[in-house]
Amino acid sequence: MKKILIILFLMIFLSSCSIQENMNPQIFSDRFYKLIGNKISSENLRYENNREILFFKEKNGTDYIIEFNTDTMENIKKICLACNDTNKTDSMNYYFEKIINIFAPDENTDEIISNLLIDKWNYYSTQWFDYSSAVSDEGIFLSVESKKISTQSDAELTLKQNDIIFR
Repeated sequence: MKKILIILFLMIFLSSCSIQENMNPQIFSDRFYKLIGNKISSENLRYENNREILFFKEKNGTDYIIEFNTDTMENIKKICLACNDTNKTDSMNYYFEKIINIFAPDENTDEIISNLLIDKWNYYSTQWFDYSSAVSDEGIFLSVESKKISTQSDAELTLKQNDIIFR
């Protein structure tokens, strides 16, 4: 009887210790504000043209934008971070590290960030996430996309049966 109670207790306890894999933009924003602290305002999440967009500004006046691409259940599939000041690579790396810590907490942020913002365009992939960066005269862009939620078949749906595909 004692063994059964212990096994039952462990089953209940271990089943309640799960990591939340999906989140919506509001949950992400709340966690981002707590992680960043007093650097940004928490009232800047907006819904525009079927997109969730988070605007924030540093104390020095630099503007940043985070765009969330979601599925039909409002789970975040992709997060994009952009800034129009090309001298802010250190700040972009800092904020992108925080984004990864929230969205993909098991990922190695040092390895990922060291492979981004090296050249004009960079791409890095892990088992569950794709990362990309772009730098131009107009600004800096970083993104992370979940392979678990995003489907690779989205692009295939736009092809017709008679379309020619080069391999």
